Amino acid sequence: MSIFDRFLKPTDSEKIRTPHDSYDLALALLDQDDNKFVDMSSHANYVTPDTREKLQNVFKFTVKLLSLDFINKLSKDRRVKNVFFAARHSHPGGASDSASLRQRVIIEYY
Repeated sequence: MSIFDRFLKPTDSEKIRTPHDSYDLALALLDQDDNKFVDMSSHANYVTPDTREKLQNVFKFTVKLLSLDFINKLSKDRRVKNVFFAARHSHPGGASDSASLRQRVIIEYY
């Protein structure tokens, strides 16, 4: 344990534990100009694909366009452990429309 952990890691009262708290944090870090490109209505707990286990401190949402400034702000927040993002594609044989060409953002908290 480092002497800086007290300053860098969040206290128990600051930790993000609910999807609502995660949604509020992401919305607060989002610029008002970028808000029209982001649709966080799908904000929920992350479920692992292989075991179907719902992880308690990991949340996901999708966006129409991904801003690197937004990802940078998320990753620099002291409550955030890691940020992942990947393209979300339609199922095999599905159409390539605007709804299927979105970016998935996964946030892991301490």
